[in-house]
Amino acid sequence: MGKNVYLPGLALLSGILGLGLRLWQRRVSFDPETLLFLSGCPAPTLLLALTAAVAAVLLVSLRRESPPKTAAEVLACPSTLYMTLMAAGALLMLVGGALSVQEGLYQLTVWRVDPAAEPVTYPIALLLCALFSFLSGPALLMLGRESYRGPITQKAGPWSLAQPAAGLAWLFATHLKHGTDPVLMDYGPALAAVAFLMLGSYELAALRYAHPHPRRGLFCCLMSVYLGLLSLGDSLEPFRLALAAAFLLSNLAGAMALLSHMGPVRSGGARLAPKKEINNEGDHNNGE
Repeated sequence: MGKNVYLPGLALLSGILGLGLRLWQRRVSFDPETLLFLSGCPAPTLLLALTAAVAAVLLVSLRRESPPKTAAEVLACPSTLYMTLMAAGALLMLVGGALSVQEGLYQLTVWRVDPAAEPVTYPIALLLCALFSFLSGPALLMLGRESYRGPITQKAGPWSLAQPAAGLAWLFATHLKHGTDPVLMDYGPALAAVAFLMLGSYELAALRYAHPHPRRGLFCCLMSVYLGLLSLGDSLEPFRLALAAAFLLSNLAGAMALLSHMGPVRSGGARLAPKKEINNEGDHNNGE
């Protein structure tokens, strides 16, 4: 079984396991009256151990991968599953944008009634997230079609920035929503998930420019899949669920494209010649 199969499978299965642990934690140790987590439940320790194990496995598995050098080598992926994931992600980005507009207008109304209830930057961040989400829908379709059918061109480069911009606005809105919450355990997984979902889309966008970081992008994409599934155990608003699903699917598709082109430095168990190793190391430094 190749890494293009078991690494996405690891992220998905670990995310489902983490989701179960998160639901167990909220069901057993969360006190709705005090809004605190009671001590004694092993779920937090198991979640931390699982997260550390997933990160360690990904880092070890990717440390000997030889990154491609050009955008065409990185992004081309003539797979039906890849295009299906990108199309589903595009549709969910549009749904997330519509729900973000609804939530942003509602929060703006709340702010007008009681300006002290929350900062005005929160509804503004939601509306910005909605704007970039609407742009991300057709952008994902365009980028997916280009990677699926080819050729990879520079014209689509600016479109690849729409989803990272939506993720950045979403991350800012999430921080504003929970910035005054003293219980990190309550919102920490969701905040980490949004951060990695945004970083995964950003690294995929960076692949279309001069200095890509394929291995770092692959790590962020796979970790975002794991954390995105884990965060579904929290009580998320509909727009957050739609955005999380959209980013998760598009990042999973990006990871598939990267893994289909990345290979080990040594092939067939044979050690490369010293001169070749030096050249590969130089190429690696230039790519990273």
